[in-house]
Amino acid sequence: MRVAGAHVGNCRMCGAEAPLWGDRGDVALFRCDRCGFVSGEPREKLSAEDRYRAYCPSVPPPPPEARYGQWLAKAEGLVGRGRLLEVGAGSGGFVRVALARGWKVDATEVSESGLQALRATGAAVFAGDLASGHYADAQFDLVVSLEVIEHLRAPLEHVWEMWRVTRPGGLLILTTPNFNGLSRRCLGIRWRVIDPEHLGYFTPLTLLRLLRDVGYNSIQVSARSLDVL
Repeated sequence: MRVAGAHVGNCRMCGAEAPLWGDRGDVALFRCDRCGFVSGEPREKLSAEDRYRAYCPSVPPPPPEARYGQWLAKAEGLVGRGRLLEVGAGSGGFVRVALARGWKVDATEVSESGLQALRATGAAVFAGDLASGHYADAQFDLVVSLEVIEHLRAPLEHVWEMWRVTRPGGLLILTTPNFNGLSRRCLGIRWRVIDPEHLGYFTPLTLLRLLRDVGYNSIQVSARSLDVL
């Protein structure tokens, strides 16, 4: 357990003691000396709805459909066009592209602000977190998690659950902000991604280690773009 204002916390990834990296008042960050993971602790406790509100606005921005199509085309070349699960699907931008391409799609979402639009896509929607959905082992050809893992208190358990429901030879597509990116290194704790709704911050190395520890292989981790805000 940790509180804002403390000098040492506990790593959300490995459980080791993590020294304070920075405290902005609304959120404190603790960087683990053992595994390098950065754990966030908001001064005020936020509900799941609060943590996801920024990703499910009442008028969502246009989704990057071309990029989604590229990702799915690459996945189709490897596993075919089969059954897909998107975890934390928001208002359904990725889901709509996948359905249009002929995938059979399941989706989970915890935010009430996204569920109505998500259900309108025609996907099989579960209102809750992934573990509560009780999906069968090895059920999906492709699992997708876009800008979700940084919101979670237990990222290791979450990634293990995604691995469990993915069939042998299946794929995971996962995105999350890069704590070692140029924007964060220039802006420090003023980087806009540092926010009370975010409970964990990954670098390419810590993400790679997590995926390997869970059981994924043939992993590709890449960083792209510059966040100038």
